Amino acid sequence: MNYCLNSTELECLLLLHLEDKAIENVTLKSLYDNAIQWQDKLLCLTFSFARILERQRGSASLTQTMIPELFSMPEKMFIDIQECSEDFVDYMLRHEHSGEIDLEISLLTVARKLSEHCYGKNTLRD
Repeated sequence: MNYCLNSTELECLLLLHLEDKAIENVTLKSLYDNAIQWQDKLLCLTFSFARILERQRGSASLTQTMIPELFSMPEKMFIDIQECSEDFVDYMLRHEHSGEIDLEISLLTVARKLSEHCYGKNTLRD
């Protein structure tokens, strides 16, 4: 199973590693445990991470430790950090974002679709 983390969920995982702050959301805790055991893949977007850094900008020391922590997470668990590349942004502007829903929700939906590959069907990765 693939699960796309929103910025709040990603922040919880980062704070768990950096400040030993417990995960209170039972579903997120279960997803995290499965990712630690390499059973389920978590996805996160650099866009969501940028939102976290923006919220935490008052704490320079925390944001400086978050950056290496995020990029070391794939060594510790089943997580895929997806860059919002030019092609990704182009796709979003052309096909997905209507302006009526939150941009982060749209991005997470597209990231999930991009991570799925169904043999015999046309997907976004084909």
